[in-house]
Amino acid sequence: MISRTHDQRLAALARANAIRYRRAELKRDLKAGADPVPYIDDPPDWLLTMKVQKFLTALHRTGPLRAEAILRSCNISEAKTVGGMTARQRNVLAYVLSPQAPAGDGALGLGYLPPSPAHSGAPDASERHP
Repeated sequence: MISRTHDQRLAALARANAIRYRRAELKRDLKAGADPVPYIDDPPDWLLTMKVQKFLTALHRTGPLRAEAILRSCNISEAKTVGGMTARQRNVLAYVLSPQAPAGDGALGLGYLPPSPAHSGAPDASERHP
C-alpha cells in the first residue's frame, strides 16, 4: 500500500477540489448556453477525466436520454471519458454539437435534438386528417 504524507494528502485534496469547482463552473456555463465545442476539441486538463455522458447532460435541454442518443450516434461508449476519446470521436461529437450541423444528419446543432413526433405532442403525417 502506498503511504502518503499529510502534506501530499492535503495537496491532492486541494487539486480535487479545484477540479470539482471548475467542472461545476463549466456545467453552469453549458446550462446557460455556452458553446461546448471548444471543450471537446481541446479539453483542459481538469476536464480529461470527466465522463462524456456527464458533459453532455450538462448541456442546455439535454438529459440522460438525449445524452445517450448523442453517444450512440457518435459511437462513443457511456463509460468513455473526455480525455479517452479518439480524434475521430472528438471530431464527430464536435460536429454533432456544432451550430452549423444540419439537424437531419443526426446532428444536433447546439445540443438540440429535433422533436420526434412521438414526443412533440403534434400528430405525425399518418394521423393528420385532410
